[in-house]
Amino acid sequence: MRWTGFSVPHTVAAMKPTGHQINLAGQMLGIEMKIHRSTSFSTSEFRAFWNAALAYQQAAQLPLWPAYPEAKIKGEIQSGLHFSVFLPDDILAGYFSLALSDELIWEDKEQGDAIYIHRMCVNPMCKGKKLTASVLTWAYAYATGAGRKFIRMDTWGDNHRLVNYYVACGFRHIGNRRLGSVPDLPPHYSNANLALFENAVDSPSIEIGV
Repeated sequence: MRWTGFSVPHTVAAMKPTGHQINLAGQMLGIEMKIHRSTSFSTSEFRAFWNAALAYQQAAQLPLWPAYPEAKIKGEIQSGLHFSVFLPDDILAGYFSLALSDELIWEDKEQGDAIYIHRMCVNPMCKGKKLTASVLTWAYAYATGAGRKFIRMDTWGDNHRLVNYYVACGFRHIGNRRLGSVPDLPPHYSNANLALFENAVDSPSIEIGV
């Protein structure tokens, strides 16, 4: 259950969307989001946004994320798999991670034909700016350039508000999966109920309302 057949730096370079594709994504949404590979200069903001999300989850008695995964995100930045989303005035609106395989969660559906969005986190001052819909639209261009057929994502299935929000942003909820004990995943995944989302690249959603 490890990466098979991928050279990460080479593959990521090949998958990089063009500026035209990113601008087109913004035009489709009526906004001008800019998405770039992250750098370590924004680490303090990444941590602050994550901790703000944790505080909100605790206050709302929602399923909790783990503590800020500093080592994980640092590695993703170094390998070019972490992305930052900026508003037109260059304010950091949020960030997310990208994976090229996810066999531990998606099992037999992992066929090397999808990209996977993970750890999407929003600047609490930028809620309502359509960041999630922007990321999905950008992902269509990214996956198309990579020759991938699907965009996939998972989240806590018991957080119904979040599941409904992702659906409103254009993600297609295809069902839930109850994990058992998966030693190769972080501890908070143990026995988790995950909502699974999958969008076919050749059938992009056009009903993005959030």
